[in-house]
Amino acid sequence: MEYSIDENLKYLDNGHFYLGFGKGHSEEVSANLNNGVEQFSVNHPDRFHGKEIDYRIDHKRSAESGWISISGFLLTPREKPEAQQYFGVFKNRGFTAKEAFNLVEGRAVCKDHWKDNEKYQSWHVLNFEKKTAKGNAKIDNYHENYGYDVAKALQNLNWSKVTGQGMPPWAEENLRKGDPLRGTLEVNGMDVEANIIANPKSREVLGVDDEGKIIARAEGLSEAYQQKKGVQPTTDLQTDQQQQTTTNLSQEDQMQQQEVVTNDPAQKGMEQYVEDRQVHHEEVERPVIDEIISDEQMAAQAAEYFSKNTADEGLDPFWESWPVI
Repeated sequence: MEYSIDENLKYLDNGHFYLGFGKGHSEEVSANLNNGVEQFSVNHPDRFHGKEIDYRIDHKRSAESGWISISGFLLTPREKPEAQQYFGVFKNRGFTAKEAFNLVEGRAVCKDHWKDNEKYQSWHVLNFEKKTAKGNAKIDNYHENYGYDVAKALQNLNWSKVTGQGMPPWAEENLRKGDPLRGTLEVNGMDVEANIIANPKSREVLGVDDEGKIIARAEGLSEAYQQKKGVQPTTDLQTDQQQQTTTNLSQEDQMQQQEVVTNDPAQKGMEQYVEDRQVHHEEVERPVIDEIISDEQMAAQAAEYFSKNTADEGLDPFWESWPVI
């Protein structure tokens, strides 16, 4: 497609909107396009769950096509600027602003992806125990073949029997988006308010009290995984009283995140790939838009781009959005 500033602006406006940055940057972007710059950034302040966030959205021109695309964005929490994280964007695809915020807050996010024109899902969690040379947290990806069924895990939790205080109807949706979720659980015969947290690593949903201690947990194994592995799922609620221990959530998550799957050759290949790409955006040559294409074409191109990585089970070696760097 012949280069057009108007078409490039439209593409970038769509990208900003899709990624959750709204439609308020068109004028600034247009000015940069008309000035013929090779790369530029725009700032975007936002607020989620009472916390203020600053985003720097980066744009870069392709040497081949002349088009400018969104190459990624830097997220910086105002309350904790040292926790900033850079997220890459590939052809307007990637984590949204809110999903990125939820990841930085330590919650898991589930996204739809495409491979060979077939949709699948993966859970993503930032691994704060593994840092890149530039200080970014690496990402753990859990393909649907990993066998995590969050809906089943939620059903297996021992929710309060009091009318109106059982599992919220929006529970699964909240957890998939990475949004906070509160609920009332029955623990040792008492109703207790808890934070409900998805933990794809252990294929569980956790109930965590306000002191950060796990008071309940429930397993969620997919039917396909159970049939493949011959696993008998655990459906009974387990509490820290039954285990005769109380576990700090952050400590447990850290221990679990250190248990990296190493036996999957595809995962090893992806780990090496990501390791090679773990540099700041200023130092990496990313694919940029060659032309305006349909979602189907984009999916096919992304699948071809990652064709060396195949997903069987375990940590997901493929997703169509550009990896976190």
